[in-house]
Amino acid sequence: MKARITESYVKTQKQLGVTSEIQDETEPSLRLYITAQNVLWGLYKWCPATGRPVRKSLGKWPDVTVDAARKKAKALSSEIGNGGTLAPKPKAMTLGELAQAYGKHLKAKKMKTWAEPEKIIERSFHDWLPHPVQDITKAKLSIRHDKITESRGAHAAARAVKVLRAIIAYANKMDLYMGANIAKAIDVVDSRPRTRVLTPSETSKILWSLQSPQWMDWVQPFFRLLLLTGVRRSNLSAARWADMDLSSGIWVIPAGESKNGRELEVVLLPEAVEILQEQKESVDESEWVFPSTRSDSGHLEQPHETWKQVLKLADVPDDITIHDLRRTYGSILVNAKVSMPIIAKALGHSNPATTARHYAHVNVESVREAWASVGK
Repeated sequence: MKARITESYVKTQKQLGVTSEIQDETEPSLRLYITAQNVLWGLYKWCPATGRPVRKSLGKWPDVTVDAARKKAKALSSEIGNGGTLAPKPKAMTLGELAQAYGKHLKAKKMKTWAEPEKIIERSFHDWLPHPVQDITKAKLSIRHDKITESRGAHAAARAVKVLRAIIAYANKMDLYMGANIAKAIDVVDSRPRTRVLTPSETSKILWSLQSPQWMDWVQPFFRLLLLTGVRRSNLSAARWADMDLSSGIWVIPAGESKNGRELEVVLLPEAVEILQEQKESVDESEWVFPSTRSDSGHLEQPHETWKQVLKLADVPDDITIHDLRRTYGSILVNAKVSMPIIAKALGHSNPATTARHYAHVNVESVREAWASVGK
């Protein structure tokens, strides 16, 4: 049925109460649906792109007037005629989702460091993870790049931006994100990876600083353990008691948590075991070695600000990073002329290939003996 639909016409049809579908003569795509309970507006338009008709609700009369319904139908009809389908647009993927997708892609390609990009993104852009990539502006990224440079150095800032650049490029390639790769707009200053290690004097000053009563209970054991184990900060932050056997002095970091994707066996020196035993007593029955009520994960996540305060009290250069503790641990072994396979065992390295070949054959006692000789 066709009619020139007006407000008075709608009122008349409603009073008749006859169920019907009426096509508007002025805008052919507009439909008026009369039922016993309601008077509804709708769109009916053939879609060349899909080869099917499109039906869409336009609201209820009198909430939507005749003129408003007609204008809306005309606009949507024009969109369909220009190749649109009126299909709901997919929800934009967040930075966190894109980082996960990129990690899965690298894992499928059997890349040994497939998990590293996601970890870099989480550390450098953790507050951006729940938001779409299109929310990132050049100004925001430039400010973040400068902050990372200031806190962790130019190399870390360059890595963060390059990883973001790679993730967005992958998203573009897979049609997961159609916008510009904003990370390309940031000029990064490449530098060689840090080789910084603590001098004996700096180490002594930091250990003295950690004894200060001003720190929260976790501070001293956390940073001392980093010096005594050489593990990465992220591994110690997320350490679980279930992965530690203090009686035998062994801590096994699961493959999914280690950088190289392999299970990592950490040999705990007697001093480290003593610290961990005291820590276990202080945290009661928590599954985490360093629990935190301030993070969603339930464990310690961001000790960097506290580390800056430790350095300030110790009166040592403020450019010393937490990762420098791991590098210092390795340098002690190198200076003590410990063999490379044992150093690889201690640090959990699998590259270069020669180190990887010897990694599985190094026994636990060799690491203990090497450290014991360093202290003599």
